[in-house]
Parts: sequence; structure tokens; C-alpha cells
Amino acid sequence: MCKKLNRFAFPGVLFLLLFPSLVFAQKAIKKYDGKKVVQVQNEYDNGDEETYYVLKNDRKKLNGPYEVVISCGNGIHGAYKNNKPIGKWTFANHDGVFQEYDFDRKTFLFRGFEDKPGESVAPTKIENFDISKLEQEPTIIGGRDRLQHLLQTAAFVPENESLPEDPSFCTYRIYVNKEGGFEQYEITHKPADQFVGLCHDAMESIKNIQFFPMVYNGNPVDAYIEITIYFPGEEFRKQGYTIPYNRVHPF
Repeated sequence: MCKKLNRFAFPGVLFLLLFPSLVFAQKAIKKYDGKKVVQVQNEYDNGDEETYYVLKNDRKKLNGPYEVVISCGNGIHGAYKNNKPIGKWTFANHDGVFQEYDFDRKTFLFRGFEDKPGESVAPTKIENFDISKLEQEPTIIGGRDRLQHLLQTAAFVPENESLPEDPSFCTYRIYVNKEGGFEQYEITHKPADQFVGLCHDAMESIKNIQFFPMVYNGNPVDAYIEITIYFPGEEFRKQGYTIPYNRVHPF
């Protein structure tokens, strides 16, 4: 089963998946953003491989490209500047499905449906949300493998059960933990009409939300994510879970 990196888990690039050996064969850089850096390479017991750079005079600060090949077929690619993630971070899995987060613009790029380009969207902030009024208590689960199993089986589509119709649209709600309460961010995606296998692909997209950064006042925070899929002519189906910040962030 695929396990999460202990320190890092963020939005890879398909290139890393096709040529993972090149990650560790690349020539190390000596400078990044005008500062001297040192390359660090890690190989984990579960098969994950990681390459990143730290400042030569302060090895606690990340500064330079960040790349990882995860043993279950996922890949991560991004960069740091003075210990902060910058620019576009990409995530890819063995199917080539990718997600992207732009730290500069603070936008998500969702994968496209029916081979159409993805759309870049910013979350809508909803104030004064009371998480205690949720119909379902948050469930803490750890690891991509558990989340994938949850979303692709029990969450919405039980095995051997066919869908009545394609979903009309999906809503992703992200509840970010703050002192004294939670903030809600909501994103609604309307899939293309008559998309075969939409629910499976929606699950593929949804499960990658855990890689999006959850930061409040510059600090990583726990996040509660609730997924709702609406079907025409029937009640919506919903699943929620909590992601501890120290399991999903490279901060």
C-alpha cells in the first residue's frame, strides 16, 4: 500500500513517474536564487525517494527545487525559496492524473474532463461557519491509500452498484481550522454532460484535495474536507474527513 512521506506531501509531475531514476541521477546545483545550496537525497523504507536543497549556511531552510517519487506511482514537483514553497507545485499519479497549485496566484488547477483542459479556480471564502452543525462528525484518517479506498468504494459508490445517472455537479468544501472556529472554502465543479465514468473521475480529483496547502497566518493548520456529489432526482451523497496538517504539509 502507498504510504505518505513523513515530512512532505504536496501537489508531481508525470515526467518523474516515467523517468524516476533521473531524479537522483541529475547534477546537483550549487546555487539557487543567488544563494549557495546543498542537495539532500532521502530514500525511505517504503520505497519513496526525495531530493531537495537547503541553504549551505543554514541547513534547516529549504531553498531550491523539490522533487519526490513515491513508491505507489505518485510524483511531486515544486520549489522552495527561503524555506517557503513558491510557484506551481504539481502532483501526478500512475494514471497521469494531475493537480496543480499555484502559490503565487493561490489558485488550484483541476484536471479536465473528457480530455478538456482543467480550469484554474480560487476558493470562495465563506465566513462565520459553525462546524458543530455538520451532519457528520469529522473522521480522522491517515494516508493516501486509505483515503483513496474510502472515496472509491464506501463513500459514494458501493461495489456492484450502478449509478442512477451521472452526477450533475460536485462540490468540494474545505474547512480550515482556526483559533476559536473554522473557515469554510467552497469550490463547485460542473462536469461535462454525458461523461462516462464521471463518478470515478470525480473521486480521482477529489482525493487529491488533500495536497492543497492549508495555511492560516502563515502557519499550517488542520483541515476538514467534506465532499458532496449531487445526482439528478435523488438525495446528495456526502463524505467527510479530517487531515492533520503535519501529515500533508512540507512546512
